[in-house]
Amino acid sequence: MTAIEKVKRAIDVAIKLDRYRAKELRNKIGSIGGLHQLVELERILEEQFGDRVSALVSARLIRFAFLIEPVNSDITSTKYSARWSSRMNPDDPRKADFDACVAMLNEACRKISNRVPKPALAAILGLLPDWGISPHEFPVDYLDKQQRPIHHPTNIVVLEDPSYLRLLKLRHVLLGENSDEYANVFSAI
Repeated sequence: MTAIEKVKRAIDVAIKLDRYRAKELRNKIGSIGGLHQLVELERILEEQFGDRVSALVSARLIRFAFLIEPVNSDITSTKYSARWSSRMNPDDPRKADFDACVAMLNEACRKISNRVPKPALAAILGLLPDWGISPHEFPVDYLDKQQRPIHHPTNIVVLEDPSYLRLLKLRHVLLGENSDEYANVFSAI
């Protein structure tokens, strides 16, 4: 079995667990190897930001590239699925085969690697450890949300918008560990 096949198998196993654990899947995929663009991005991020940011970026990119969180049939909860899962409707524009997901990961890694030296993205990534609110919040998105299929390497944008950075800084002030008594009020919202 090749390293890439082992990565696919690790993802398939991870989504069958009762609860998805991003850190565990990231560590498992890291121990397998085979995703060279991700390894290179982690190296770049570790040099500039340290292990914590590198691990968080890696875990969120794995989630973005390979996983989706559809609502269950009775619309009461969600559970992660692989984008290639038979659970996905064949007409769902978010569905993608494993190879397309690897291409998405590689392109997202390439785009982030090329932008890390830029101040806007560096500031955003530096705030990443404070984001604990949602694993979905990440500065990588689809360029055109109407594109079909949407999950395609040509359809990735890295958000470096000043208003996005301002939002993250504001959250840090309002919800950060060192903020005042208002942090409890805002964290409950």
